[in-house]
Amino acid sequence: MHRPEKFARTVVERRAELADIPALVQLRESMFSAMGLPESSGWQVAAARWFARQLDSPHVGVFVVELDGEVVSGAIGVIRDLIPSPTVPDG
Repeated sequence: MHRPEKFARTVVERRAELADIPALVQLRESMFSAMGLPESSGWQVAAARWFARQLDSPHVGVFVVELDGEVVSGAIGVIRDLIPSPTVPDG
């Protein structure tokens, strides 16, 4: 079935960029709210700094999904490589 152009939507999945940081912080804020966590302030600035430091890290992947040019979703993957220890024998 062909959809008329007025209903066409553009979806783009891509790596996050510096310009996406406000949207990424807002998405985290929405996630915490949906989880029922109490509202708090201060962490948003620290989160924005974290994103700015980690966007180019080889150990962190930050991705966004845009719908018609607006970031509507995001995903983050972090590689943790632990050194074996008494409590984590396999690392």
